[in-house]
Amino acid sequence: MVERDEIRASCGPHDPDRERSLPLARTSDARAQVGTVAPLSPRATMKRKLEFHFERQWELYRLSVAEGMPDSAYKTAVLAGIAHKLKMLDRMEAASLG
Repeated sequence: MVERDEIRASCGPHDPDRERSLPLARTSDARAQVGTVAPLSPRATMKRKLEFHFERQWELYRLSVAEGMPDSAYKTAVLAGIAHKLKMLDRMEAASLG
């Protein structure tokens, strides 16, 4: 049987190491910079794009599998979760790369 932590580690959207690796911008006016992130290097930008690409591909695979399920409340919940994740990926990608 697969452990819950293994499932989260393999496909969970939250990666604390990735969040810790983002440098915070520093200026003399700290109040204006709260929560902002310094621009990423070209290498880091490419890595981030690949991460978004792979996450999107995983969600599209999940969508194709879920569409083949018989109609049920579970299928409806899974499809709603996938739609939400794809929407959030769009927002996160636009915010970090745009």
